[in-house]
Amino acid sequence: MTVISARNITKTFKIYLNQSDRLKETFNLTRKKFHREFHALKDVSFDVPAGQSLGFIGVNGSGKSTLLQIISGVMTPSLGTMSTSGRIAALLELGAGFNGELSGIENVKFQCSLMGIPYDEQPAIVEEICKFAQIGEFVHAPVKTYSSGMYVRLAFAAAITVNPDILIIDEALAVGDIRFQNKCLRKIREFREQGKTLLFVSHDANAVKTLCDRAILLNSGELMFDGRPDDVVKYYSNLLAKKEGEELEPDMVHRSGNGKVRIKSVHMLNSHGAPVTTFIIAEPATVHITVEAFEDVPSPSIGFSFHDRLGNEIFGVNNFCIQYELPNLKKGEVRTIAYKLNLDIGVNIYSVSASCHPMDSHLIENYDWVNDAFVFKMVQNPAYHFTGMARLTATVDSFK
Repeated sequence: MTVISARNITKTFKIYLNQSDRLKETFNLTRKKFHREFHALKDVSFDVPAGQSLGFIGVNGSGKSTLLQIISGVMTPSLGTMSTSGRIAALLELGAGFNGELSGIENVKFQCSLMGIPYDEQPAIVEEICKFAQIGEFVHAPVKTYSSGMYVRLAFAAAITVNPDILIIDEALAVGDIRFQNKCLRKIREFREQGKTLLFVSHDANAVKTLCDRAILLNSGELMFDGRPDDVVKYYSNLLAKKEGEELEPDMVHRSGNGKVRIKSVHMLNSHGAPVTTFIIAEPATVHITVEAFEDVPSPSIGFSFHDRLGNEIFGVNNFCIQYELPNLKKGEVRTIAYKLNLDIGVNIYSVSASCHPMDSHLIENYDWVNDAFVFKMVQNPAYHFTGMARLTATVDSFK
């Protein structure tokens, strides 16, 4: 069942230099335009089935918030159609949805009425919202006196507690203390487990990959990529690294760069020096990255990163980070860098991404970046038992 259907959504805003231009255009008999048009969204189409968690990513100004406002009914498109099914609760940018002159509890009651909650059910829901928000007596104070953290606490509590079919969250969870953020994330996971639909915007790529099973990349108002969160985030990262004048490669999800240096191979050796794809926890290993130079480049930075099966980055390093300067590469040279480390990470399947660029960041210039260049598996070590992603050595210091 499709709960959201967007067809050729376009949103255009008229930008006036001043108010007098707006008046001139309104009363001008020649229909002369005194504005310029800004296209926040351009012909965007997609469907969302019930129970899906869809993340939206993109730089500021890419159209994410405008699209969510259209979905939630706050804004109408200039062209195209948007249809939704079910109760929608939206946690948009700070300041949207609440009346600053009213108290928190008055705003909550008003929101319950807007959501169609029967009057006799509202007291119990309002009590639950206040309990979740944990802002104490401030719930009786005007919202305009709230800090951003207090506002988000109350807004999120109101959005999640009214039992919506579709929950829309636009960047709001970036505000507030870490305990409340974790509390919200647990609630969102419960919401997903109930088979409800989630639309989520965040600049935190790991949050999108963890909470969503699909992602859409918007760029300058256009839908550029729609797919698995891990693939969309990789495409987005490579898009940020792309310089003006460069073309996107067809396999950009897996590789990007200007080609001055190319990564030829990536593999891992076990403690016996044998190339393998399965390791036990805490086993010493060596990561080999072989590169070929197609132009002369000064001392390069060659590195790698480990990612779990959800695409979350577990660890990353390059020679620049550890202050190990490599010699200049001459055109035609083939060199291999070897990193030794203990694999003190949990049982899982991991991928290795490799990169080559100047200095410490590929965002300045990117020679070559290869995602998922190598895949390996970690299995349990009977000598070490722990939970989580990383094994940290801990001893009992005292028991008094």
